[in-house]
Amino acid sequence: MSHITRSLSSLLLLGTVLGTAAAQDPDAEAKARIETAVQATSLKFERSPSGKSLLLRFDHEGGRKQSVYVAIEPSHPSDMTVHTIYTHV
Repeated sequence: MSHITRSLSSLLLLGTVLGTAAAQDPDAEAKARIETAVQATSLKFERSPSGKSLLLRFDHEGGRKQSVYVAIEPSHPSDMTVHTIYTHV
């Protein structure tokens, strides 16, 4: 009987830890999904120095270079999940 009690206690503890981890970052799935989506484009990217964005670099005609940032942290306007994409002009 004690083996079953220990197993149930372990499962309960694991469930509590996993539930707490998920509750600590409700956007964890969206953050992972944006990186997977950028990877699927086959474009080269890296994390920005701050770690808050994915950084894509593009070379244009005439030697012009452009950096495009995709925010990892989503925002939630009107119950949607969106990631900001921005560049310097």
